Amino acid sequence: MNLHNCVMEDCNKELGPDALTFEHNGEPAGGICSICLDDAPAIRVVFSKNNEKVYTPIEITHIDKKL
Repeated sequence: MNLHNCVMEDCNKELGPDALTFEHNGEPAGGICSICLDDAPAIRVVFSKNNEKVYTPIEITHIDKKL
């Protein structure tokens, strides 16, 4: 996983200053570019822990209404 690019499926844009980024234990764990964030009022992010016990996003869903 390239931690400088968007993690959304079918997107490989670089993360910019308006991106939503994730960290785990102070280390980069991925992010979503501002284009993919769009105007969604909310998003749901599911994380998975790998063998090194680092969490990374594996599923990101736009939600039409806030939970």
